[in-house]
Formats: sequence, structure tokens, C-alpha cells
Amino acid sequence: MSEKEKGPKKRNLRNLRKSIRMLAIIFVLVLIVVPVSTVFNYKEGKSRSGKGVTSKAADTFDEKTFSGLLVEAYINAYDDKAFQTKIKFTMSPYGSLRSVDRGFIVASRNFTVDFVGTKTVKFNASQPVSDQELSVSWLESDLNAYPADKIFTVIYVNAYITDGNTKIPVPVAMYLWSAAQGFRADITFVDGIDLGQLEYNIITSRSATTIFFSVFVMIALWCIAFASLAVSASFYFLRFYDAVPLTLNATLLFAVPNVRNLQPGIPTIGCTADLASFFWVEGILALNQVLVMYIFFKRKYMLYQQGITEDEENANKQIQPLLNA
Repeated sequence: MSEKEKGPKKRNLRNLRKSIRMLAIIFVLVLIVVPVSTVFNYKEGKSRSGKGVTSKAADTFDEKTFSGLLVEAYINAYDDKAFQTKIKFTMSPYGSLRSVDRGFIVASRNFTVDFVGTKTVKFNASQPVSDQELSVSWLESDLNAYPADKIFTVIYVNAYITDGNTKIPVPVAMYLWSAAQGFRADITFVDGIDLGQLEYNIITSRSATTIFFSVFVMIALWCIAFASLAVSASFYFLRFYDAVPLTLNATLLFAVPNVRNLQPGIPTIGCTADLASFFWVEGILALNQVLVMYIFFKRKYMLYQQGITEDEENANKQIQPLLNA
């Protein structure tokens, strides 16, 4: 085999080795990045607060010694249309408030629970303490700042036993979890509340995964705009007479809103994310479409004035180098 024949084979072999190494690196990165990001997203979506106890006799909850009401609350979702946080409350009586009837845990006496001042439920003795679902209105929010928006909510639970005109506080222990997809909740237990009431301040922001994907979509929108400009520039400077740029820009003009809506939990049009990408991209595509149509039909008219068709002009371009040879 001659040296000339060996040269290309060696180059092909080197290129093959480089490709294999590159694929191996990509494969290793995928094995590392995907599981780590998945676990991170799972933990972030399961943000949990410390426990709070209203009993002055105990600083922490102990089911063996605690006498009162244990409340476990789960933030299930955030409704940006109604500006509310949806929470599920699961309650269990303990100590002197607890009784067993035919194998079921029930309340030993009547008591009342006030949820965030919007819902009051009376639980009867010898009856199971049922779960409660509640929608709590936001105190402050700025959806216009998406994906950097924050939501401020206050949640409190107040339990008491009514004896005539007197309300006797019931000690309350409470756990509060955030299990809403796409959000991160920073939960703070408020000290100094009277016996029988627990209060939490919740500041909710978008999860890191949501922010990352929102930024990714915004970059993708700008890439679409630049790609459209590149196609239109080639149409103008290289004098292409294909109708593809006409249909491309028109299609993208109506496809971009669907790409914009891929951002998780994005509010209606007008937020910060739109100002950073969507509005400008739509404007570029619309202006691009008008300019391409103007250039296309202007060239059509010029060819018509010269009395030749587009196919004849392309044929002349192809044969001209042969005539000059």
C-alpha cells in the first residue's frame, strides 16, 4: 500500500478515535448530570419546615407526652389565576384529646379549629378528625417578575374548646411541607404566638429547575430569531429566489407563542420573561416577514419587466460559466 493511500486511512482512524472519546465524555456527563439534577429537583420540590409546637410545656413535639392536636399540612399547588395557595390539613388528636372507638382514633371531646381565619370547623366527640383542604389568598405577589417572582403567604391554625362563653386553647403541634411542583418554599415558624395557635410565614419562589428551563426557552427564542435573520440575509445577499423564507417566517410567527408557553407556570403575556425575549422575537419575525415579502415581489416584478421567467434566469446563471470557459 502506498504512502498516499495510508495517509487518508490514518486521518480517518484519528477522527474515529476523537469521535469515540467525545461520545464517551458526553455519555459520562449525561450519567452524572441527569441523576444529580433529578435528585436536586426532587429535594427542592419537597422543602420542609421545622416543627412548631404551641405547648409552653414542651419545646419539641413528642407523641408520647404531647396532649393536643397534631396538624400536618401540605402545600399542594399555587393558583396564579385566583392568587391562592392550596393546602391540605391532616389532623390527629393526642393525649387527653384522643380516644379509640372500635379500633378508630376519634376525638375525646368537642373542639374547634380555625384555619387562617377563613374556615372554621367544629369536630365532635367520638367522631374521626377529618382532613381539610383550604385555599389561602396571597398577601403579596409579583407574577410580573416571572421567573424571579415571589409569593408571600401566612398560614396559621388556632384550636380551642368552647366552655360556655370561654375558649380554652388546645395545644397544637404542626408540620408544614411544600410539595408543589416547580416551586421552592422558604417556611419560617413565627414564635410568640399564644397557646392554641401556630403561625408560619411562607415565601415561595420558582425552583432552580423552573428558572433554568425558562432561561433556556428565552435563549431558544432568540436563536430562532437569529436563524430567521440568517435565512433572510442569505435570501437577500445570495439572491435566492426560493419561497422558503416566505413560509418560514410566517410559520415561526405563529409557532413562537407555543414555544414561549413551554416555560413552566408562566403567567399570561406581559411578564418580565416576555420583555426579555418573546416581544422582541415576535417583532423581529414580523418585520423580517414584511421585508422578505417586499424583496421577493420586487424581484418578481423586475423579472417580469425584463420579459423572462425565474426559471430562465436561473438557467442563464448556470450556463454562463460554461460560455466563458
